[in-house]
Amino acid sequence: AVHPRALLFYQLDGQESTQQVAVVDNRATPLNVLGVESSSQMVSAKLTEVKNEGGVHTATILVTVPANVPQQRIHEFLTVRTDDKEYGTLKIPVMIEGRKIGFSSASGTPNAPPATQIRK
Repeated sequence: AVHPRALLFYQLDGQESTQQVAVVDNRATPLNVLGVESSSQMVSAKLTEVKNEGGVHTATILVTVPANVPQQRIHEFLTVRTDDKEYGTLKIPVMIEGRKIGFSSASGTPNAPPATQIRK
């Protein structure tokens, strides 16, 4: 199992963001993570910890997105390669929401012009 199943990054404050993904396997012969790759240079990922406690095998992957990303919604994915015949490749979706024009990062609130009223 992969926890969480997808990653969401909201890059609204101009700070680098990091999240973790855990690949968990409690079968008698657990899979081993051989490597992790990103579909984009904007997303970096590396295997940081592997542990086996109480029959539960957990591989932790650290995922980082830089402070400055394009002002749009970006869909990428991570590819986790394993030694398992049935689950040789795991795909993890990554969505990045860049700061929109007109968004005030200092106040954390939208900085849009007031709505225009239409009169009949």
